[in-house]
Amino acid sequence: MKIIILEDKNLQRYFDLFKNRDTGKMDIRYFPAVINGIQRSTNYVKREWIQLLNNQTEKKGWCREYAATIASELRDQGMTGFVYADDKNMYVKFVEKGIPRFDMKNPPNGKGLLNSPRTRVGKKGRYNIVPFRHGAPGAQHITNMPIAVYEKAKNLDRGEIAKRYRTIGIGGSIATQGGIVKKRVHSKASRLKGKKGRSIYEGLIKTGSAKHTSYVTFRVISQHSTGWIYPGSKPMNIYDTIEKKVQPVVKKILSESLKADAVGALKFIGKG
Repeated sequence: MKIIILEDKNLQRYFDLFKNRDTGKMDIRYFPAVINGIQRSTNYVKREWIQLLNNQTEKKGWCREYAATIASELRDQGMTGFVYADDKNMYVKFVEKGIPRFDMKNPPNGKGLLNSPRTRVGKKGRYNIVPFRHGAPGAQHITNMPIAVYEKAKNLDRGEIAKRYRTIGIGGSIATQGGIVKKRVHSKASRLKGKKGRSIYEGLIKTGSAKHTSYVTFRVISQHSTGWIYPGSKPMNIYDTIEKKVQPVVKKILSESLKADAVGALKFIGKG
């Protein structure tokens, strides 16, 4: 996947007039402004491409991974500039081409949740215990817990399992046999729903060290489990969008650069 900065064929034919007749190579001494313009254009395209990706609110993590692959280089003694992304990178593919809907238990590529090295076999068939990480508010590249849930979760002892509950409200309490009152972590968030009336944060545990704390829940998946369908994602066509955006600006920069070098070019022609 590449953007070729200097690709105007008419402009290239014009440059061909100023090639050294003995070597057949361009005498770049007559085009300092053009070389500078190509470098500016290359930097501009790279900057705009990365910024477009970083500004995406959809698939934010994928877009940032995509942006990290973007690189640039100058060739032909600075007369050609390239800006390109690694189109073999999976995040670039995910963003540009999208992902079709698939069953996470047994996807077409055979690498599903019931085909991993951690899959176990029980009396009712194959099953797996799947961990889900939950981020503290403001964490990058991970879905954040609601602040109200985090305020309770951060006080858990490491490895302590949050008690089971029904729908008693965040930080609520319930009387049990013997008059014991237990605090519970609760949220009505809809992501990764478990059984009816249960929060996705049920069974939350706190692990890691003080400066590297992780919050994790676990869910069991088997061949009898319903759901676990990845809904798919549509192509974002970032490449097409950035190409259309930058081409007019690049052509303007190169046109102005060429005009700046016109006097030197005419002198070159005058020498015959």
